[in-house]
Amino acid sequence: MHGDGGDVLSVAQFLIAMQTAEKLRRNSQTLRIEHMEMSDQGMYQCVVSNSEETAQGTSEIRLGDSPPALVSAFSGALLQPGAAWSAAVRVVAAGRAAAEPLRRARGTQGRGKVHPENHRQQVFPNRTLVIKVIRKHADEGGYVCVATNPLGQTSRSKMNVLIMEAPEIDPIVIKHDLQLGMRMRLACVVSKGDFTIQIQWLKDGSPIAEDQQIAEKILDEYSSTLSFCSLAVKHNGNYTCQASNAAASRNYTVKIIVNGNNVLSQSCNQMCYLE
Repeated sequence: MHGDGGDVLSVAQFLIAMQTAEKLRRNSQTLRIEHMEMSDQGMYQCVVSNSEETAQGTSEIRLGDSPPALVSAFSGALLQPGAAWSAAVRVVAAGRAAAEPLRRARGTQGRGKVHPENHRQQVFPNRTLVIKVIRKHADEGGYVCVATNPLGQTSRSKMNVLIMEAPEIDPIVIKHDLQLGMRMRLACVVSKGDFTIQIQWLKDGSPIAEDQQIAEKILDEYSSTLSFCSLAVKHNGNYTCQASNAAASRNYTVKIIVNGNNVLSQSCNQMCYLE
């Protein structure tokens, strides 16, 4: 390298404003940075001098942000009204530490509302959305988390939230003074809960055996009965109606104790179970 007077420059050096690392390759005229990272951006200065004068040149390296990456994304959720729910997303922007706060992260529902929008909702700095006291019509639908970097580049994660009401069984009423040979019917009515509802009867925690001679009948999508045409001692026990849907399973149990003497003939008992 030569100065204006034709003399050979005696010193050529680079002053690196950001860092000096093994990945920097330099000779008297060239600086090479391998595998450019965000930490490499900044002002670089080259200084040359001879015995009479010094000259310098500067250059700035600017690096644009890459789109943020959603490392852990939402997944679908099945919730019950009244419960609390939270969803979190982990965001990493290229060249930045995972713990660095994102410039903007928001959750939007399918109708385009930005959360939080009321006192039941809260978004924390770690990008977790919490909804307290879930409401079916207000909170059910699609949710999107949008992460945006300073250049306006975005990444999205979508999820669907389905809110289902668990079954609720009306009280099962029985007579207190049950006698041998009496007729009786247990009715299980599921007055609340989203369909599809599965109803099952149990005796002492197990499915009812055929030799118990108890007639089970499904009336519709939400009710079922057990019919006893002639009560016997073998019918003593705990009877449970179990109603289940995708949200939860609910039970209602009654205890049957049979006392007294037979008052109906065996022929009536046989006709009952031939229906």
